[in-house]
Amino acid sequence: SLIAKVNAETRERFQDFDALRGKHASAGEFWDLVVITAADHKQREAYEVQISSKLKANELPTSAEYVVVEDPPGYKIGIYICAIK
Repeated sequence: SLIAKVNAETRERFQDFDALRGKHASAGEFWDLVVITAADHKQREAYEVQISSKLKANELPTSAEYVVVEDPPGYKIGIYICAIK
């Protein structure tokens, strides 16, 4: 079934990721750059603390550059889109 195939593929992806935790990934094994968006400065700082902690605990691949970018001030479409539906 489709669900079984998706579950099997997901398990395989998690196993691949587990093998990269705390290691320097070779070209093509993982992203070179991971960009995470934050709603504001406070959330950006929290994400940066989490990333730093996870790198120290060998929970993330070490070869990628992890960057957190905060949204510009003002209205956030993503926050209100659920209310529109």
